[in-house]
Amino acid sequence: MKITLTSLNETWVHVETEPGIAQELYDRLSFDVPGAKFMPAFKRRAWDGKIHLFDKRKNIIHKGLTHYIESYAEENGYSFLKNFSNIAYDSAEVDKFLSSIKWYSGSETIEPRDYQIEAIRKGITSKRYIALSPTGCLHPDTEIEIELTEEEFKLLEIIRS
Repeated sequence: MKITLTSLNETWVHVETEPGIAQELYDRLSFDVPGAKFMPAFKRRAWDGKIHLFDKRKNIIHKGLTHYIESYAEENGYSFLKNFSNIAYDSAEVDKFLSSIKWYSGSETIEPRDYQIEAIRKGITSKRYIALSPTGCLHPDTEIEIELTEEEFKLLEIIRS
């Protein structure tokens, strides 16, 4: 008995396993909706009154819930394999990459502040990051946008190798 998780993207994971195990995961990773028995869909028998976190038709689950599948596999003695590509960048690689970028505000060349560089560094190393800027962001004319093009990501890969 084997469960293999393969990352589809940053949100979804494909679960490759036998149909019986998929059904067990479907049942285990679900919960009753409070008051569902009063809802029209439940009364029409079009819905079972549960929220299912595992989609057994597509065999996918949210990436943040994979630890439940891992613990389920351990409890039942199933072999478990994760196929996630986690590219990790160390700070020296990121610093080299950031120093190679020309920074602009409109058409004017600028030198970014330390906290701005630190926010970008955290975004690259964690691959997901929400930065809370302490000043000026509530004004309707203020726009903050950080976009790394494919070429810049390729440059980061070249620096990495």
